[in-house]
Amino acid sequence: AQEKGAVSMTGTCLRRLRVAAGLLFLAGASAAFGADDPVARGTKLFEKRRYGEAAGVLRPYLSSAGPGAPGQAALVLGAAYLKNAVLHRALYRTSLAVHLDYLKKLSGERGRGGSSLADLYLGEALLAAGKPGEAKTRLTKFRSKAGKGTAEEAIASIDLGLCHYRLGEA
Repeated sequence: AQEKGAVSMTGTCLRRLRVAAGLLFLAGASAAFGADDPVARGTKLFEKRRYGEAAGVLRPYLSSAGPGAPGQAALVLGAAYLKNAVLHRALYRTSLAVHLDYLKKLSGERGRGGSSLADLYLGEALLAAGKPGEAKTRLTKFRSKAGKGTAEEAIASIDLGLCHYRLGEA
């Protein structure tokens, strides 16, 4: 009888062990499934401020999912695009400020190191920075020195026309 009880105890332990192993397997499978979920992966990348990578994960998912795709994926993708655009805009503004400083120094140099084109490039950079009044001054200065009929003089004339337009002048 003891032997029979030992066998049933072992059978019960084996059943419990099998159930526990099955539960662990299911938990592992659901964790692995969650890791393969593009929405969860894209959201984690977004939270880590890796906006380009998040968009790269979510874009193919949304295009393959069709019109009934989950709203969270579309929301995270839109937010990633927006944050990425904000970062690029800030980088552009910083780059423009550095570029303006450099061109102002170049334009101020005289003699052997000076360049007549520095005023043209400075005028274009000021125009891009939203300063048409300052750009107009630099472009007019360049046109007075530039040779007539050159490509650079034509570019300066076009940029000068844009300055007048942005200033509301005829």
